[in-house]
Amino acid sequence: MQDIKMSAQNYIIIKSISLIAMIATSRKAISQVTISELQHLYPSSVPSHLIKMEENRILNALSRTKELDNEEDFIDASFSLEDFDYFEELLETRNKTAFMKKIGPTKRELNIYADSIAAEPHGILITKYIIYLLSSVDNDNKDRKIAISTFRNYYSIVKKHLFENIEDLSNVQTHEINEILQNLAINKYADKSISKVKSLISDFFTFSRQEHNTIPMNLSTYPKSLVFESEIDTILHRVDKQHTKKSAKDNEYQTLRDKAIILMARYTGLRKSELRSRLMQDIYIYEDELFVDVNKEGLKKLDLTLKTHSAERRVCAKIKNLAHLRIMTQYIELRVKMKTKNKFFFLQSKIEKPKVVQESIFSNLTKIIQDATGRYTSFHSLRHTFATYAVMEILQSKEVNPYMIIDLAVKMGHTSPEITLKKYTHRSVIESLSTNKDKK
Repeated sequence: MQDIKMSAQNYIIIKSISLIAMIATSRKAISQVTISELQHLYPSSVPSHLIKMEENRILNALSRTKELDNEEDFIDASFSLEDFDYFEELLETRNKTAFMKKIGPTKRELNIYADSIAAEPHGILITKYIIYLLSSVDNDNKDRKIAISTFRNYYSIVKKHLFENIEDLSNVQTHEINEILQNLAINKYADKSISKVKSLISDFFTFSRQEHNTIPMNLSTYPKSLVFESEIDTILHRVDKQHTKKSAKDNEYQTLRDKAIILMARYTGLRKSELRSRLMQDIYIYEDELFVDVNKEGLKKLDLTLKTHSAERRVCAKIKNLAHLRIMTQYIELRVKMKTKNKFFFLQSKIEKPKVVQESIFSNLTKIIQDATGRYTSFHSLRHTFATYAVMEILQSKEVNPYMIIDLAVKMGHTSPEITLKKYTHRSVIESLSTNKDKK
């Protein structure tokens, strides 16, 4: 049902343009190929002094351990303004009296999100700024008064030039700001319009820092990498190595569990909260296909919610690697044999009274992934790996159909295929991997 709805919404685009063109003309991916990735793709081809510079930048990025530990899928995320019903209605309201009446419920809706445990910095910054603008319309903001038409104009400008061009507003990349300014020049905006855009962008960041200075806002960071397919087995080996050093009674279970978590993230692209909240009834394997139902039931038990309306879905993943398939099958068989009333798929332990696996496991797996890759990666990088390799597989298929990207967006729980292409597909990596494959 979700793929039908998304196909209808994107009918004109996918009807008139090929998938290759869609990818080629999409906005820059979250990161271009870094020097460390080039070194992996083309061993011994990068000058040593550049590698040394890269290592220093990576160490600096990895020092932000707290940010990595708490990372979750920012934009795709957790956040889409389309999910706020009152706000959507407000934007469609043309009658002044009706508009003013809807401001209160809209602000309450946005505040509920901003104050929730599930809210993340990117979404908080956007919702709080919109509340700030709306308060300037209904006189809650005594220092500033704007008309409804001015609100619409301001919102339209920051949405188009800021919200839709910055991956994470609490972690702004320098190149993102540069691209915004470059686009203004390329599209020949008038000087007055450029000044207005700059002024509102400045207003947004000034407000965000003054009102929410507890939210870290890094203006220059190192781009996060994905995990290459060839590195998955190295990561699994390091999981083995780590648990071998421990003396816990259920080492065998914890080792198999950690491997299964990594492989499920790689082959399904599930978010951390979706992996942690899966129940036994949500997962099964038939031959070489893994089926995972992402629904509200397990999330409710953990007092969590779906990231977006599109997050409820069924993911079917074909596992061609026999060793990986065997690991997933072994874990499922072991989990089925465990005599416990706890129905969560991933448990912290199999002894005594097992509880659902703790969130801290993802911090530990992030460290293992970083050690194995030697790059600025995290557990969330596996979601980028899933998307990038899926798009590469689509491009290499005999019948390249734009509707395939709709199916991929549905599997990832995205609200549109645009998010899949712009935020998760590392286009430059696809091009490099494809070039390598052609040479072989």
